[in-house]
This record gives sequence, C-alpha cells and structure tokens, in this order.
Amino acid sequence: MAWCIRIVTTGITTLLALAGATSSVADTKLGTEGNIYLANPYADPAESYYGFRMANGDFDGDGIDDLVISELSSPA
Repeated sequence: MAWCIRIVTTGITTLLALAGATSSVADTKLGTEGNIYLANPYADPAESYYGFRMANGDFDGDGIDDLVISELSSPA
C-alpha cells in the first residue's frame, strides 16, 4: 500500500511541475527588423495561384536565409 501512495504523490508532483513550466515556444517572437511591407497588387491572389513556386536560400549574401514566393505567371 505504501508504494501505491508514493506513486500517486510522485505523479501529482510531476504533474504540478509540468503545469507550472513555461513553454519556450510560446515565449519566442519573430523579429520585425528589416522586414518590408509590400502591398499585394493582385485583387485575389488565390485565382492567380499565388505561392505556386517557392525557393529559399541566401540570395543577397547577408547571412540570413531568404524566402522567394512567385505566382504562376512568373517565368521559371
């Protein structure tokens, strides 16, 4: 009977410790430094298959990976 009580109290202690822990994912925010807001020139990007092609890499050589998204009508 003593081992049963010990398992229950250990489980409750673990549960309380996990409930009080802060998630590091929830505390992480994306920085806005260097971001540029570009207005979308298309009335409805879904009809022109916006995001049809995507590529990533360090295209401008600044050491930060870039993401390029093009529409269907852009040359490959």
